[in-house]
Amino acid sequence: MSIVSKWVVVLLTICIYMVPEVYGQTILIRDSETGKPVEGVVIRIIASARAEISDAYGQAAIPEGYTEDKSLLVTHTAYSTEVLTGKLPDVIFLETKTYGLQEVEVYGFGDRRALLGTEGPVVGLTSQDIERFQTQTLLPAVNYVPGVRLEERAAGSYRVAIRGTLLRSPFGVRNVKVYLNGLPFTEANGNTPLNLIDPALMGSVEILKGPSGSRFGAGLGGVIRLEGIHEDGPFLSVIAQTGSYGMQKFSLQGRVTDSLHSHSVAFARQQSDGYRDHNALERESVFYQGRFSTGEKESLYVDLLYSDLFYEIPGGLTRAQNDEDRRQGRPGSEEQNASIGLEAAWGGVRHEKVWESGVETHVGIYGYGSFFNHPFITDYKREHQVAGGGRGTARKTWGGFTLSGGGEYQKEIISARNLGNVNGQPDTLRFDDEIANKSWLAFLSAGYTWPRLEVSAGVSVNNLSYSLYRILDAAGDTSYTVNRDFADVWSPRVAVSYRLTDRLYSHASVSYGFSPPTLDEFRTNEGSIDRSLEAEKGINTEVGVRGYIAEGLSVDVSGFYLRQKETIVTRTASSGVVLFDNAGSTDQYGVEGLIQYIKRFKALYWIKGWMIQASYTGYNFRFEDYVKNETDFSGNRLPGAAPHRLTFLTDLTIQKGFYLNGGYTNTAPIPLDDGNTVYSDRVHMVRVKAGWKGIVGNRLRLDVFGGSDNALNRTFSLGNDLNAFGGRYFQPAPDRTFYAGLTLSYFRTSQER
Repeated sequence: MSIVSKWVVVLLTICIYMVPEVYGQTILIRDSETGKPVEGVVIRIIASARAEISDAYGQAAIPEGYTEDKSLLVTHTAYSTEVLTGKLPDVIFLETKTYGLQEVEVYGFGDRRALLGTEGPVVGLTSQDIERFQTQTLLPAVNYVPGVRLEERAAGSYRVAIRGTLLRSPFGVRNVKVYLNGLPFTEANGNTPLNLIDPALMGSVEILKGPSGSRFGAGLGGVIRLEGIHEDGPFLSVIAQTGSYGMQKFSLQGRVTDSLHSHSVAFARQQSDGYRDHNALERESVFYQGRFSTGEKESLYVDLLYSDLFYEIPGGLTRAQNDEDRRQGRPGSEEQNASIGLEAAWGGVRHEKVWESGVETHVGIYGYGSFFNHPFITDYKREHQVAGGGRGTARKTWGGFTLSGGGEYQKEIISARNLGNVNGQPDTLRFDDEIANKSWLAFLSAGYTWPRLEVSAGVSVNNLSYSLYRILDAAGDTSYTVNRDFADVWSPRVAVSYRLTDRLYSHASVSYGFSPPTLDEFRTNEGSIDRSLEAEKGINTEVGVRGYIAEGLSVDVSGFYLRQKETIVTRTASSGVVLFDNAGSTDQYGVEGLIQYIKRFKALYWIKGWMIQASYTGYNFRFEDYVKNETDFSGNRLPGAAPHRLTFLTDLTIQKGFYLNGGYTNTAPIPLDDGNTVYSDRVHMVRVKAGWKGIVGNRLRLDVFGGSDNALNRTFSLGNDLNAFGGRYFQPAPDRTFYAGLTLSYFRTSQER
């Protein structure tokens, strides 16, 4: 057992004994998914007018006159109706009705509110979305969202494209700002170690598409807000999975909560041999979340994340190599031990309060430390990083007028060494750098709400600087300092939302965004420093409609145009090192649409509920003015952006606890180079999952499931290399895979106090 596993066991053991159980004589009503007490449940004997109603603790008296030969009706507007006969259990678990897309709450560009009335391209994913298929990665949850594509070229190697932003991401997550529980998770240098976070640790995901600089700073792609496991879940949950190619996953979650404080600890361990040669993955993560009530309408939150990640890099293949043997690695990858080792710790403290004046404040600080070990075919990188920063916001409402503002600051110090690689071991030092990066932003926004109309406007000022001291450059036997201060950028946004009907809204917005070069673009792997690389800048105009057009039938459709300048593109040197250039301007037209239908059945015996969802993403992204080495690429499609993508989802809830989920994705061939001479294969991806879940006794909930990814056994890739040297474009994805697992949840019967 590793040191991480031992600490998790200790923490969960402490949780078990922190809160004593308090048994009551009355019946308790709880949510079968979370274990949270359900208030407002109506309990009555059938054919009787008298009823009892559960209180805030989920506690209700058994109706007077009930005997075991009578039937008890248990109803709530948000839950499926239950009819009980005979001896009653100590706890009644209610199943949530199938939720509607528009009913999800999101943060968006201001306070938390229902998605339905949010002015802008926002999507919210719940724990049900994350758990719909296998949970090795976030791909199955995220990739059914129109306009969003999460790629995994090798197990653990993530790239995120929100509205086709993969052009400058040969590896890693760039041009997207990521927050964890409201605090920055994206580093000051623009990179995001998203692969540190196991999906089992997450409770919800929120995605803002398009420029969000008016509130969140750099990133033309958008913003991803991750929220940890919710404190209203079961007292203890164990999840175990196994699958094809040596996949094994185990996670353990424990929670203790009452009205004054809560403690949640989640641990996840995952490993796999991988589909291709030299493609193994191992990851251990532990996440603690604490809430402490420090006064009326005032709370203090503590978040601690530790993750230890290792994965091998099989590398890209040529078309001939791909056709010969899809499972092989790039020649030299295994011999040189091409891989990533990343060990990191992240922690944050947040304070939230509603003051007597009505001002609502959210203030938090965070710290981050990591060790990065990266042998590659051509070199060997070792980096140590320490970072810290914070974010604060304040908000006040006067009638229909709302004013909010805040700021964010990040700073990091990196010790980075590049060495030779001899058979997977570090060799002669090539260059040694000390790097200090910092970024800050300040923003102000205001909005006014009328009965049918809402108007908002916001602006931010942003600053970024890199300071690099090259202690040693073996090639020139020199040392020197390079400073790069990017000019302050003002990023405004104006948005309007109009309520067409009670449940249908239209929205429009104009926003200015920017995305400066990341550290890995400013300072490349082979040691060169590009002082001339400029930030991308663009204006995005968008209109859309969101809401219900009939009972159970909802839509979310938007169209946008992004006019972007100084677009950053990639080129690959003969050594395999990726270099970057500004490519003039691009025109990016897009349409994104989603339609969802939910039906709850009462008359049919075997079907309880059905959800079906379809989405479409259509992009016409082209270079407007781009000439490289006397070759004119103007008018060509942008590499990495699929012109068309169509997805379908369906969830079928069957009586007696059975369920069936299915998903289909059709992605058009994607251009992989600036000249549009190489395209990926069309993707046909089918996912299925079936299972049974129900209550065992009064305290245990069991979910047994199995499924398959790529059920049609098609050949495709979950992400290809762009402008690859030597034609190494292709990163084959696994063929048909299977998985099975179970979730066992234990609920306490103690009352919340």
